[in-house]
Amino acid sequence: STGARAIAFGPLQPAQRGWLQCMKNMELCVEEAAVTGDYGLLMQAFILNPQTVSGQKMVNVLNELLIAHEKYLPQFADKIAELKAAGVTIKDDVARELTEKGL
Repeated sequence: STGARAIAFGPLQPAQRGWLQCMKNMELCVEEAAVTGDYGLLMQAFILNPQTVSGQKMVNVLNELLIAHEKYLPQFADKIAELKAAGVTIKDDVARELTEKGL
């Protein structure tokens, strides 16, 4: 009822501060990409996320996620059409089945 309140807990160790800054910058890239439909920014977000495997596997996951969530991502319509034309499909059986059911 009073809104968000900051909680002060003291200084962070350098590694902790760096990890939080990295995650925050990843979130900023995701937000900007969501608004603009910028695939490059979305890829930057994936690269910044320390929990994401890098390289071609990351690109494959990113592309499949875009296709799987197409109905929720009209800002990426051009990129999704390009990916589909290139033959990119959803490899995960459960995700593919849910997408085919319109969920």
